[in-house]
Formats: sequence, structure tokens, C-alpha cells
Amino acid sequence: MRRAQSRPVFLLVAVVVLIGIVLTKTPTNGSNVIVRNALRLAGEAVGPCKVVFAPKKPQDALVVNYLLAAVVYGVLGVVVGRLPTGRRW
Repeated sequence: MRRAQSRPVFLLVAVVVLIGIVLTKTPTNGSNVIVRNALRLAGEAVGPCKVVFAPKKPQDALVVNYLLAAVVYGVLGVVVGRLPTGRRW
């Protein structure tokens, strides 16, 4: 994937994870197809960051771990976006 295309992808994944946090913390209809798919997609994107921290409340654990994943994806988007493309002029 080229550098110019990869940065928006990482940032989009970070936004999806943040949307997952918002949908979890606000009273939403869990049987709604859009909400259900957004939460599923956010859960898949979080991946290995799901169990990094374990606060006593499950909701707090979800928020902290999802925020960690969003930050990681955001930083990766910036870092990958700044990498040289490998072209020689």
C-alpha cells in the first residue's frame, strides 16, 4: 500500500474505534444493524489491545483499551504517512 493511501486507512480505523466507544457508553439500541455492525467492526479493529488493562468495571476496561487502540492506530497513521516512499529522484 502506498504511503499516501495508508495514512487515511489507519486514521479511519482509529475513528471506527472511537465510534465504538461512543456507542458503548451511550444508550443505543443494540439490535440495530448499524450499531451492531459498528460495534463488531470496532471490536475487530481493537484486536490485541482488548485485554491490555483490566480495571474493576468492565465498561472502564473497554474504554481504556479502546482508547489505547485508537491512539496506536492514530500514531501508526502519522508515522507511516511520514515514511519515505522509496522512490529515487
